[in-house]
Amino acid sequence: MNQQADTILEAMLKRQNDGVFPNGGGFQNGFVDRMGAGAEVFDWDGNPAGYEGHLVYCWSFLHSMLLREPVFRDRVYGTPGS
Repeated sequence: MNQQADTILEAMLKRQNDGVFPNGGGFQNGFVDRMGAGAEVFDWDGNPAGYEGHLVYCWSFLHSMLLREPVFRDRVYGTPGS
């Protein structure tokens, strides 16, 4: 599913690059305490759909970038059959 993964990753990188929140980033880093306004979860149209807006996995897209490289995938998941 490389094409689908690249589509999602490219959208995430675009959001981060363009910046859409007051902190200048594309991923909110702070609590909002208002349902539907937290940027820890987004709907398919890119709108915030979470609650607090501050979760560790907001930066998981960086992990996905590393896992595109076979050497890093092998290091994280190990080589099949070994």
